[in-house]
Amino acid sequence: MNHWISASLNPTNTHTPCILYDSKTHYDKILCENIILRISKLLSIDHLNYICANVMQQLDQSSCGLFVIAYAVDIALNLNVEKSKCVVFQMKQHLRNCLNAKYTIPFPKI
Repeated sequence: MNHWISASLNPTNTHTPCILYDSKTHYDKILCENIILRISKLLSIDHLNYICANVMQQLDQSSCGLFVIAYAVDIALNLNVEKSKCVVFQMKQHLRNCLNAKYTIPFPKI
């Protein structure tokens, strides 16, 4: 099974936890710890704390990539990802529009 999740971390302040955003499950301890281990190795950090954000969940088995991009856009724009509720049926077309226009705006919200 392939699955995408988003993560955000301030690499200049490793005392703040890494935040994981997973659209498929609110909290999968094994998955989270595996991802944190990989991020720690990538950044040469001995110990990295993390939290799993309570984010909107996908309703199918294949839209995690759309959610990852939607979360990343919200993070980049300093929006509250946990309060974001995307209009799911508009997500694919919104991404197409952004890619065609070569700019990114937040995904449509409820």
